[in-house]
Amino acid sequence: MLYNYGFYELFFPTLTIFTLGLLIITFYFKSFKYGLIISFIKSILFFIYFYFYFKYGEGFTFLDDINYLEISNKLSNEYSIGYFIIHPFALLDIIGSKNFLYYFINLISIKLFGNYYFSPVVFNIIITYFTAIFLYKILDMLNIKIAYIISLFYLIQWDILSWNFFNFKDFWVQFLTILLIYFLLKFDKYKNIINMLAVICIIFLLFILRFYIPYLIVFSFLLFKLYILFLNSNNKSNYYIVFSILIVSLIIILNTILKSEFNLFLNNLTNPIIGIIRYLLTPLPFHMDIGYEYLMFSSLLNFLTFGLFIYGIYVFMMIENKYKYFILSYFMIILLFYGCFRELQGPRHKIQILPFIALFEFLGFYTFLQFIMESKDEKNKFFN
Repeated sequence: MLYNYGFYELFFPTLTIFTLGLLIITFYFKSFKYGLIISFIKSILFFIYFYFYFKYGEGFTFLDDINYLEISNKLSNEYSIGYFIIHPFALLDIIGSKNFLYYFINLISIKLFGNYYFSPVVFNIIITYFTAIFLYKILDMLNIKIAYIISLFYLIQWDILSWNFFNFKDFWVQFLTILLIYFLLKFDKYKNIINMLAVICIIFLLFILRFYIPYLIVFSFLLFKLYILFLNSNNKSNYYIVFSILIVSLIIILNTILKSEFNLFLNNLTNPIIGIIRYLLTPLPFHMDIGYEYLMFSSLLNFLTFGLFIYGIYVFMMIENKYKYFILSYFMIILLFYGCFRELQGPRHKIQILPFIALFEFLGFYTFLQFIMESKDEKNKFFN
């Protein structure tokens, strides 16, 4: 069933991707033109890949993506969606996995589009539209004037397009990460109970999909708050003590609540500087493992634009808004985390931070282009 489909089975999901993308971009970003272009690109690439390549066995799959689909298909034959809505933890009892939320997403996709590999992929593509909305909201809170175009660029960034053909939970991890950061910023700004409840709910959902990400985000938020207090304090020496206590407390918590995971991390500790570079640039163009050929184009662009990406981080650091410290704190902590853990330095784990990578790439390119244009104008003024 994964490959046994034709034009009509693929037409409805393709139309769904196109229509929802067009509606979301048109009504939220107020641009029918960009909505038409972006939704067409995402939907036509989806159709071409699954109609001309994947169905003939020329596509790419991994182990867990097939496992998600096969188990979810068995569940769809025995249970209804309503059953798991009424009994939300029944999936955990049946399959015994912390990833039961993503099995539920696969289950819904099978009910809607059939037992095909592309069914949950439709949801993964659609969720990127909502990620773009909340990325825009975050950047708007940072008073970034080009937040609108950065969010649209994210939707067609080369890594996003390259990974959007797979049945992975990583795009949902990415969405919930952006969502959690957004509501933490809202809670910090407005201090109301609704935003706090939203934070708690998102932490719970994110914990199900990738348990360590909420810890890293919350820790980043605490560092951000501590740093803001440090900047505004007249007696900064006290904050060195508080920071030291926070680090010691974190180590104690990790060594008690998450002792086995913490020991696993320590046993696989590697050089973080080399690890961070490997994490950001893996796979290198023309030096990739078999099975990652679909990343050839995106890896080449990542390699060529790496300087602009670094420059974009510098540009972001120059923004006059305190919330930039939270974004930078999380981004640096996640780089350090994966940079120290060689087993997690594969290209797939980069998916969850692609909105920030797209942000820094675009800021670097945009600022550099402005510099070139201003230099050109100055030359014209000189010669005229």
